[in-house]
Amino acid sequence: MKTKFPVILLALPLLMAGCQQQQRTIASQARGYLEAVANYHFEEAAAYASRETREVTLGFFESVLPNLDTAFIASNTPAKITLGRVAITSDSTALVPYHKSTPIVEQDDTLTMVFEEGQWLARVVVAIPPMLNPNVERRTFTREEVLQMKQVDAPKAKK
Repeated sequence: MKTKFPVILLALPLLMAGCQQQQRTIASQARGYLEAVANYHFEEAAAYASRETREVTLGFFESVLPNLDTAFIASNTPAKITLGRVAITSDSTALVPYHKSTPIVEQDDTLTMVFEEGQWLARVVVAIPPMLNPNVERRTFTREEVLQMKQVDAPKAKK
């Protein structure tokens, strides 16, 4: 028992240093993604995004970008991102709280990071209604499908 205690004390700083390096890596990747998206640089954001995020979320954003008012984009940039403390929740996921500040909006949120393709990448999946998704074949929806799309888990009002 006496020899195990000093070994544990010697290993502890190494473990902590490794964890701090991993947190810095995650924070750097998160900042790259958030700053690119907040400033409408979706192609740049793809380098920091998971495959699913690249295909679904960024693909959708890029498809609607040509339809956005350029005056609005100019008035809503530059964006400033402030990161909170990275919380590693498992071997393959981490949460990064952040504050986004633009000339128009202030926003607090949390970004999910996943370990994928050998690196930490942002995972942001936006539910895009099929009628707005350019990757979905256009078709007529049944009444049941429309009603199902309208169902939202809204918080119940407090009495």
